[in-house]
Amino acid sequence: MTLVTVKDKFQVTIPAKLRDQVTLHVGDILEASIEGGAIVLRPRAVVDRAALASRLEELLARTPTAPEFAGQAEDDVIDEVIAEIDQARAGRRRTP
Repeated sequence: MTLVTVKDKFQVTIPAKLRDQVTLHVGDILEASIEGGAIVLRPRAVVDRAALASRLEELLARTPTAPEFAGQAEDDVIDEVIAEIDQARAGRRRTP
């Protein structure tokens, strides 16, 4: 168990060992909640919904006619869309 100190303005430093286990970077967004009397911080991704919706519309518009989707099952197309979403989220987590 790692101990941290609450500083001015109730700030704490998350130890490197813990940050590395969840791939946490400066500028990342954390969700804070109380669970069982404990403060819990969870990494969360913030996605530009308008850009993602636009990309999703582009993919769906190509679906019926695009050769890369010809003969693919609907579930396979959905998997590809989910992969695009995951890629967009991963891009938001990267730091310069």
